[in-house]
Amino acid sequence: MRIIDRATEPTSVPEALSLRPRAMDIQDDLGVDEEARRPSARTDTFSYC
Repeated sequence: MRIIDRATEPTSVPEALSLRPRAMDIQDDLGVDEEARRPSARTDTFSYC
């Protein structure tokens, strides 16, 4: 599977630290959403100094 992001500007959040809503939708469609979330750690907030 290849996902192409056509954002008009760079993201302010590093890709490795977030999962975009569309990616979550695709995981749900494929039936792997719970399997993918189980080993992950939820982060509600973070900041860069």
